[in-house]
Amino acid sequence: MGTIRVCAGNCLFVLLASAATAQYWHGVGETVPLAIDTTRVSVKPVGGFSTTELEDAVSVLERVTGAPGEEAPAGFVVLSLAAAPGYQEFLDTLGAIPGVDLVEPFYLDESGQPVLNGDRFLVAFEEFVSAQAVDSINEAFGVVVDHEIEGMSNVYVLKNTASTGLQMLDVANAYYDLEQTIYSHPDFRARISTTSYMLYDYYHNYQPQTKKVIGQFNSASVWDFVGLESPVIVAMLDDGLDVHEDLPGSRILPGYDVAGSYEINYDHD
Repeated sequence: MGTIRVCAGNCLFVLLASAATAQYWHGVGETVPLAIDTTRVSVKPVGGFSTTELEDAVSVLERVTGAPGEEAPAGFVVLSLAAAPGYQEFLDTLGAIPGVDLVEPFYLDESGQPVLNGDRFLVAFEEFVSAQAVDSINEAFGVVVDHEIEGMSNVYVLKNTASTGLQMLDVANAYYDLEQTIYSHPDFRARISTTSYMLYDYYHNYQPQTKKVIGQFNSASVWDFVGLESPVIVAMLDDGLDVHEDLPGSRILPGYDVAGSYEINYDHD
């Protein structure tokens, strides 16, 4: 067990359990349970260590059977393990090997699908929390700032480090319990797979403006729109988007921020 004293206007004493592994995260208005696959583990090597060097370093542990070659969180390597009791104790042993920076359990969601969690989590601090107070909180935990979310006040992507002595989910949950935060969520990664999604709209008959589509509206696949000679204009209702090399400003039409009541124009250069 460990206690962290956090001061940012008010002082809090945060009790952290280092022996247990969190099997939940705080979603929007709910606590989301997770399962652990004890035949796999995510490991982040120290800077400068290659994947091969990491595998050589951990090969001294007989329980490590190799790398399964599947997708892993950014900067991490997923290792296969032989089935055996004492999973958390083994993670502690693995973390003590030279060349190993962080060790994370391999989580599964309720449907049994892998949840890719690395060392990053997203935290929104209350408006009254200053940048200096954020720095103090992060220093108390041993966490560093990866980057601040542009356009959102007091929202940061934070990185867990070996200095915390904790796994990322434990740290994210500890931030969630602070009175200085609005929310704290792990930055989970998702596997994206292409599928043939069939578009079906039960209110189609009441929407005459949608009649101009390919084929029968309720039987059209989204892939039917690929390869059209005429440009297709797509409207997106979301928090917004950023110009990217895959989506240059020249392809983004002016939009409107309904919440802020102002027009948005992107750089078309």
